[in-house]
Amino acid sequence: MRAARLRLPGAVTAAAFQSAEANWGIARIGEPPKGKFKPGIEVPVRRLDNILAEHVGDKPIAFMSIDVEGSEDGVLASNDWTKWKPYAVFIECTDFKFGSPNDLVAVNILQGCGYVLQDKIGSNLLFTL
Repeated sequence: MRAARLRLPGAVTAAAFQSAEANWGIARIGEPPKGKFKPGIEVPVRRLDNILAEHVGDKPIAFMSIDVEGSEDGVLASNDWTKWKPYAVFIECTDFKFGSPNDLVAVNILQGCGYVLQDKIGSNLLFTL
């Protein structure tokens, strides 16, 4: 499972592109980068529920977008879905196949929290309550 790479809380080393024009095809977090990258930078990793507690508090969330280069499972698993449950969640999911949606941990996490998959838009999935 990809979530194991995050080691929440902790840090990951992220690669930075050498130029803005090269900003495509980034490696998944924890995988060696491909192409022309600057030396990696260490980025702190925090649980989603801790970030929401600090920045959102008790305010309702209507929409949440998650794009963390292949570590969506770990981010989704680190939320308290009983406390912070946006109406709509938009996640990047390049491995999704309509024929076998339940093969993905992210889909199972969201469906287990009452979300329904509404659409696939590019490489992203839209879930709503």
